[in-house]
Amino acid sequence: MFRSKNDLKISGERLTVPLSMEDGTVPGVVRNLLSLVLVLILAVIIWASFAEVRELAITEGTLVPSGSETVVEHLEGGIVEQVLVTEGQLVEIGAPLMRLRAVATASDLEQLAARTTGLRLEKLRATANLADTPPDFGELGAKFPQIASTQMKIFLSQRELTYSRARASAARVARQKAEIAALKRQSAAIGEQLTIQAEQLAMREEMLREGFTSRKDYLDAQSRFRQAQADLAAIDGALAAAREGLAEAQNRASEDKAEARRALLEDDARISRELVEAEQGLLKFRDRSDRLYIRSPIRGTVKELATQSIGKVLRPGDVAARIVPIGERVVAEVQVRPRDIAYVAPGLDAEITITALDPNVHGKLGGRVTRVSPSTFQTDKGETYYRAVIELETVAKGTSALPALLPGMIVQANIVTGAKSVMRYLLKPVVRSLDAAFSER
Repeated sequence: MFRSKNDLKISGERLTVPLSMEDGTVPGVVRNLLSLVLVLILAVIIWASFAEVRELAITEGTLVPSGSETVVEHLEGGIVEQVLVTEGQLVEIGAPLMRLRAVATASDLEQLAARTTGLRLEKLRATANLADTPPDFGELGAKFPQIASTQMKIFLSQRELTYSRARASAARVARQKAEIAALKRQSAAIGEQLTIQAEQLAMREEMLREGFTSRKDYLDAQSRFRQAQADLAAIDGALAAAREGLAEAQNRASEDKAEARRALLEDDARISRELVEAEQGLLKFRDRSDRLYIRSPIRGTVKELATQSIGKVLRPGDVAARIVPIGERVVAEVQVRPRDIAYVAPGLDAEITITALDPNVHGKLGGRVTRVSPSTFQTDKGETYYRAVIELETVAKGTSALPALLPGMIVQANIVTGAKSVMRYLLKPVVRSLDAAFSER
């Protein structure tokens, strides 16, 4: 390499010393190379001291609707008769999902409806009886003429019975009044006769004292006077009895009228009570018939069905289906490891990768942490995690660059928890080792 000026021997070996070294000077090329290396090392140290690297909490999860999925339950339960939708199908509000087996028959519903109609016509008839006016059955009577005709006959029969009882009561009162009038006339006649008999008895008594008549004639006159008094007393007794009979007849007439009114009121109350019960039963029956169909309360996609086979028994309160709402924003729901939770908080930025999409083609979505669960959850494997919700900054609506984002897609979210310089990353193992070394006893 360099020509040697002289040779040296060290421990029996021969060393060759460069000629430039022998002169005590360093070649310029070597000096420049060393300077360049020192500058590069200094530059790397400066860069490592100021260049920052992000700290990430790497999480995984799924896309979910911003609104919670709707759980469809059935209040009464039953046997599945027919499954009307499939999982993944789009359904509208009120769309039937399943139909349960009907316990009651259609004939039961018809009988209950017919009974309700009959009671409504009875109610119209009872109201007319109370008002003492002919019933007006209207359209209901035209629709059910036979029932209306029967109720009209009952109305006429009840009214005739009421009128006949009223006429009988009036007749009794009239008879009593006529009897009282006749007794009053008899009393007046006997009173006049008694006055005459009294005058005759006085005359016979005067004539007897003067000797112009016999005692027999006097006694006859006295006997006729006593008889007239007895007849008047008898008439007065009969008149009092007749007056009591009139009062009794009048009271009985009032009682008959009140009794007839009470019977009509009781009939109306009974019909009203039975009508309410029948209408409530009919409403429950129809509601129960409508509840045979399990319907979707929202517009969305069927995520899960409790069964797709006929004959399965749904108990009261069982989940029949789960519906994911359509038209709402999707968010990423991710699982944060407990060791990272101290650094994850709402407001942190995140980068979201959809595993179903190629990030080199479709890129990554930006996001921001909006919510972190206060406690842990547990997976089926027993692993614990915190739940964090990340709101997407870009909402895809099905463009050529980014397909539509659907609930259930698997995502990987890198939550930016902070930043450190490269130097801190490089010195971290050294500092940790020194800290452990200097802390030993």
